[in-house]
Amino acid sequence: MIKRNLKLLTAALATALIGNAAQAINISGLYATGVNDLDQTLSIPQEDQHYKILETGTQAKTMHNHPAWIANSSQSLWLWQESNGKPTNVTRTFRLSFDMAGLEADSAYISGMWATDNQGIDILINGVSTGNINTGFKSYTQFIIDDDFVDGINHIDFIVKDVGSIAGFRVDSIAGTADIKAPPHPDPNAVPEPASMLLSTLALGALASATKRRRK
Repeated sequence: MIKRNLKLLTAALATALIGNAAQAINISGLYATGVNDLDQTLSIPQEDQHYKILETGTQAKTMHNHPAWIANSSQSLWLWQESNGKPTNVTRTFRLSFDMAGLEADSAYISGMWATDNQGIDILINGVSTGNINTGFKSYTQFIIDDDFVDGINHIDFIVKDVGSIAGFRVDSIAGTADIKAPPHPDPNAVPEPASMLLSTLALGALASATKRRRK
């Protein structure tokens, strides 16, 4: 009987531990350029509400791609300050913000692809350089962000420098995951959870059986 109770106790404990294991989910609020909240492409020209230009305080606008650029698609569109790719010979910072509430910041991981006309100088996460750069508009460059996330609202800043007659910026296939934040330590005065009650019951049962056997 003691062995049986101990087996039950072990199984219940394993189940409880599995239930408390970290669980990774997708990070919401990560959008490619030129799409709405449903990931549907916007019309041209139209403001992209997900990407704000820090130098101007305005939303970036969708634009037709230059013939030399990666063609616009149903997944993403090119953006700039104005839909005609102006002004040029300037540096612009495009900010994408998202919320990490309820998620473990240290576990977050984001990846995607970007293209720029002309130079992608850096990608910042909450003001910290990630070292990601981009040098072209004919193909994408992958970027990865795996550190310096914070609880609550986070900001990704894409810094782009133009040196020509038309400018553009684009992000595609951006996605990320993070672990669900673990619940706080239980209040000793709170009503026990069912799993905790089961473990306590089994432990008491095993103890009672052992005690009874010793008395015989």
